[in-house]
Amino acid sequence: MSNEVKKKLEASRKELLDLGLRNPLISHSQRAKQVKVIDELSTEIYRMLVLEGKELSFDALPEKDVNSQINTDSGEEILFDAVNQNDLLAQPDDDIVNSQIAARHLDRKLQTNLSSPKLQTRLLSIHNDARSYIEEQGVNILFLVLGFLQWYEADASQEPRRAPLLLIPVELKRASAQERFQVFYTGEEIGDNLSLIEKLRSEFNIVLPRILETEELDIQAYYNFVSQAIKSEKRWNVVSNDMTLGFFSFGKFLMYKDLDPFSWPEENKGTGFSIIEALLTDGFHEQESIFDDETHIDEVLSPADVHQVKDADSTQILAILDV
Repeated sequence: MSNEVKKKLEASRKELLDLGLRNPLISHSQRAKQVKVIDELSTEIYRMLVLEGKELSFDALPEKDVNSQINTDSGEEILFDAVNQNDLLAQPDDDIVNSQIAARHLDRKLQTNLSSPKLQTRLLSIHNDARSYIEEQGVNILFLVLGFLQWYEADASQEPRRAPLLLIPVELKRASAQERFQVFYTGEEIGDNLSLIEKLRSEFNIVLPRILETEELDIQAYYNFVSQAIKSEKRWNVVSNDMTLGFFSFGKFLMYKDLDPFSWPEENKGTGFSIIEALLTDGFHEQESIFDDETHIDEVLSPADVHQVKDADSTQILAILDV
């Protein structure tokens, strides 16, 4: 591959990147089509959902706490007296089991900060949108995010940014309209945030660890590795128990990775370059047709050998054969 083609390929790859702050994988904010999970431990959620394959349901905010809510400008509900999300539902007399882990962290219910009617309405909307996207696009973009990186654009920046760390592909289901929604792990590849990894590498010279398919994921160890990688940034930190159910799409970034010649298998690096060079330089050169204007279709193809999926006239069939 010539240097000219390499430069054009790299330029084309960069056009696929979305490392701006409007990308929710770079700067995430709570939205209407998301459900925030509070007062839970991401390590326990991962154990039950992924390792044990259990289905988890959602719990609405207790009625006694609903009255103390206010609405922010973004439409999200918060509590007047909540210092942080871990204080939200903490109970002094909560049973402690399994090496100091509270019982509420070991059940199969994900606590949310929404009232019961709003929770069910939002889950129904997410369920319908997720199903429509699979039917129309053929891919699932519904994920349960486990852990966020809180970061800043510069030392002088006052506004913290939040970027997802681990994305668990999930689906919602319920047996009937009278039943609760259940969330379950689809079994697809668990994703790290490729957009965030590339942004930190290119703009901050920070190398985040990658999830390897061949290794069993220890998410606490992963959080520790990320914390170690960002230790030079004093205000940055990993919020491991910050979790959200929502839609995330990073298909273009996967295309960016696929177009990296260094990621191609060694046995395939010598193939396909002529096509890439033609696409990025002076195009494809049209070869001379093997048929002339006087050629009749019956001279080159028997009617019994015509197997086109759609009807085509003689000129169109000759063009197909020419290719």
